[in-house]
Amino acid sequence: MRCKIYILFLLCCQALSANNLLESEARSVTPIARTDIFSPLRSAVSLACVAGIEAGVHYQNRFAIKELSVKQAQVAVPTKLLNIGAAFSRFGYENYNENIINLSFARKLSDKFMLSAAVDYYSVYFSKNEGSKGKLLVQIGIASQPVENLTIGFQAFNPIQTNIKTDILEKEIPSVFSLGAGYRFSEKVVWAVQLDKEISEKLRAATEIEYRFLDFMLVRAGCTVNNKVCPVLGAGFKLYYFWLDANFKYHTDLGITSNIALTFKLDKK
Repeated sequence: MRCKIYILFLLCCQALSANNLLESEARSVTPIARTDIFSPLRSAVSLACVAGIEAGVHYQNRFAIKELSVKQAQVAVPTKLLNIGAAFSRFGYENYNENIINLSFARKLSDKFMLSAAVDYYSVYFSKNEGSKGKLLVQIGIASQPVENLTIGFQAFNPIQTNIKTDILEKEIPSVFSLGAGYRFSEKVVWAVQLDKEISEKLRAATEIEYRFLDFMLVRAGCTVNNKVCPVLGAGFKLYYFWLDANFKYHTDLGITSNIALTFKLDKK
């Protein structure tokens, strides 16, 4: 039984991209240009726009298989000099898992330009025999608002292509370059697009439109394109200082990927 689960685990990972820990999509599938949504691994530059203490947890499950789950926790604290963020993310199960510990820093250099840098410790537990190995990675991001309501963002995760090696195995850590743009038509409507290119994978594209029809409720609709077009539907609900977000992505061959996130934001925006 364990052998079958492990084989299924590997097949699903191959059918997906290598970015197991970089697809936290409960709040947006296009986070690069969404500076209003703090996403430490997918868009660290969003940290620059955090106005108050923020903390959150996220859970992703792929195709109703427990072994293909991502669990993440994150926190952001603004200061006068720099905004500081931290996150921990885990993918996999007891016999194989990937983990990231993230420490990020960001700052608004002007009303139209933001910059971020992060250090990530990426570790992989291969097996009882191989144990766990890890490497330090770098992550950089920039965002600009050249005209009113338009945001353009860029991020490079592991740009120097650091990998993890054991005596008999090698884990290729994804090197992901992301470019996105978002336009806010009004206080209620935001549209964004994003392109992600991992060195050894095909280009991934995503688009999403968000409509906030009440102060405490919004809906999102979009799709991702990576070999197949996968529609995504989501919603968000606010209660005092808490946001509960969820979305569901449908893959025609593999099934549904579900995401849920609970976020606490001290600022009153």
